[in-house]
Amino acid sequence: MPGNVGSPVSSGSIQYTFEMWEMRIEGINPNTIARSMPVFHEENTFNTFCRIDPATLMLEPGMRYAWRITAADVSGYIPFEQNGHSEIRAFIYKAACDSVTHLNATAGGSSVTFAWDTEPNHTSFNVEMRQPSTGWLMNSETYDNKAEFFEPEQGETFRMRVQAVCNADPSTVSDYS
Repeated sequence: MPGNVGSPVSSGSIQYTFEMWEMRIEGINPNTIARSMPVFHEENTFNTFCRIDPATLMLEPGMRYAWRITAADVSGYIPFEQNGHSEIRAFIYKAACDSVTHLNATAGGSSVTFAWDTEPNHTSFNVEMRQPSTGWLMNSETYDNKAEFFEPEQGETFRMRVQAVCNADPSTVSDYS
């Protein structure tokens, strides 16, 4: 939100600077990083929004980043508290976690093997198998791109879905396939 709302000075004279730092040291205060490290990315704008493209900046999955906004009146009429600096905030960049593809089943003997295609950042998979007619449900985790189920009831319908876990981070998961 612009800090000069209600001011007779045009909002077009306010310039915003977005600054971002990599936080490579675990547990360090973001304010310490901002005072002691070079800026990783800086962008100036007269708009009250800033769009960051992770691919262009080559953000690292799992990396913590600190950021702040600094407002300045280029005409020099509007003073800002704290030299226009916002509070320094931090976030952890989480890469996209795409769903598994080409889920298929192969029956053989007394078992059924389900297999799927993976992405390079998939590190494990949450597998859910359900039998709607009985309410039976089984959840498991696997580190392979397949799951085998033994002695399913013949003539029954089963539903299965798979969710990828990316970069060994249980909070970064795909949609179910």
